[in-house]
Amino acid sequence: MTAQDLSMTDEELLDSLNLVVDGKLTRAAVLLFHRKPEKWFGGAYVKIGFFGDGPDLQYQDEIYGSLFIQADRVVELIYLKYFKARISYDGLIRVERYPIPKDAMREAVYNALMHSNYSSGVPIQIRIHENEVLISNDCIFPANWTAETLMQRHRSEQYNPKIANAFFRAGYVEAWGRGIENMCKLCKDYGVKTEYTVHPGDVMLAFFAKQETTATQSATQSTTQSTTQSTQKYLPIEIKLMHYLVANPRATQGQIAKYLGMNLNTTKYYLNKLGKLEVPAIKHEGTTRKGSWMVLIDLENL
Repeated sequence: MTAQDLSMTDEELLDSLNLVVDGKLTRAAVLLFHRKPEKWFGGAYVKIGFFGDGPDLQYQDEIYGSLFIQADRVVELIYLKYFKARISYDGLIRVERYPIPKDAMREAVYNALMHSNYSSGVPIQIRIHENEVLISNDCIFPANWTAETLMQRHRSEQYNPKIANAFFRAGYVEAWGRGIENMCKLCKDYGVKTEYTVHPGDVMLAFFAKQETTATQSATQSTTQSTTQSTQKYLPIEIKLMHYLVANPRATQGQIAKYLGMNLNTTKYYLNKLGKLEVPAIKHEGTTRKGSWMVLIDLENL
């Protein structure tokens, strides 16, 4: 925003952002500026949970307020409370390295806030593990968009254009649809893998933090993570899932989700991830209702 924008009255500012229609505030105005938008939109807040190396929730926070307040507080809270920085020294200068670059996390959080389907009543959820972060939100994509579309260059198409415009005018994002491209480049340069999973009514973004290779951490990981002959590493929740599939090869996704204590979309994410690794760990044969699961790795050596 320009200095002239900041000198406007509240009414003039809202009108310049097209947030007033026939003298009444739009839904976007309430979400952007009201301190309690959840009074009208039940899911207009962010849930953050830390799960460590397993499926059990260890601690959590819920962030309320206007979308601008959430945008600032969510990112800061993640880096103050949920992430641990590895400290090194460049001469006399202390260097802190977090699992995920902060600018990339900002972009991911801003995207979720801007493009969520707030009519669903489901909050944005950020699930944090030791070396993995999952950000999911309900949304409605343009027709024929896929995860590949998101990862490629694409024109900017907003589900909530007035919210996106306000974030742009406030300097949070750009307007050219390059945010995801920039985020992925930042992560690649940092050694972090990103992956989108798109469902009909929601999207999940996964960050896979770079594994450190110090002797101390390797010793710790030997009890919490394992590798196959191809050096693939699995989270404890993934190992638990595969053991369940061995014992219950005809289990439905709903039964697997109930066993793991997860929602269905998160369960689908892990099933999809294990099936699409460089060396696939699981495989589903047959139809959705009458098919069966096969575990393709030796769990005894994990």
